[in-house]
Amino acid sequence: MLSRKIFKKLVVLIIALIVMAGIAVADDYDKVDKRIARLSDCDITAKNTVGTAGATASLSVTKSASCGATASYSTINPNTLETKTVTKQNGGQWGVRLYFEADSGWRSVKLVSTYSVTYAGQSWETKVTTIR
Repeated sequence: MLSRKIFKKLVVLIIALIVMAGIAVADDYDKVDKRIARLSDCDITAKNTVGTAGATASLSVTKSASCGATASYSTINPNTLETKTVTKQNGGQWGVRLYFEADSGWRSVKLVSTYSVTYAGQSWETKVTTIR
């Protein structure tokens, strides 16, 4: 039979392994933040998606509208702790997508996006920050 001291150590070890496995699994998922709005009869979805080594800023609309997006993507080199930020912007009638990819060995940190839509004389703007 196991002594009480050994049993307690095994329980602590099992709990630690479960927590570490949960963190490892959670790290594999993309982080997503989105905003939903409506101007007249036009539905709007602004979404940031950040994975371990890349990100996407996307804006979609259900009617032809004046759309714009500006996004800044930050990465870190886990070995040197050096950071980089890249900014992109674009516009379109049916939405916008901005794609980012981390350099080899670098990891995503955050994506900060500003989205704007003008439709039927109305304007909408939002800022979305997603931290990985």
